[in-house]
Amino acid sequence: MQGGRMHYPVPGLLGGYDGPKGVCKINGQVIMDPTKGASLMPGDHVEFFIPGGGGYGNPLERELSQVEEDVRNEFVSPEAAKDIYGVVMDKSGWNVDVKASEDLRALKRSSSR
Repeated sequence: MQGGRMHYPVPGLLGGYDGPKGVCKINGQVIMDPTKGASLMPGDHVEFFIPGGGGYGNPLERELSQVEEDVRNEFVSPEAAKDIYGVVMDKSGWNVDVKASEDLRALKRSSSR
């Protein structure tokens, strides 16, 4: 077995974050350099996590309602919404806390300068 495209992420555009790197696991162990090949035995379990695309645009500019919808559809966790998009969900986890989100986004913008 031999794999590639694991070393370099797909770059983001216009302020978007880079996509993740690919990962290969054999029997739960990450293979650091799958381009060197690996021997497999019957019953081995192989997982490939294929690199995704990079982001498009500054995540702090995404509409709050769109991030809220992403959380509701489980495309993004509430933690990722906060960390990546600067969107704080209320205690129920289903609705945006607009004031807290605006404050967090302002803080993230000022600290990135």
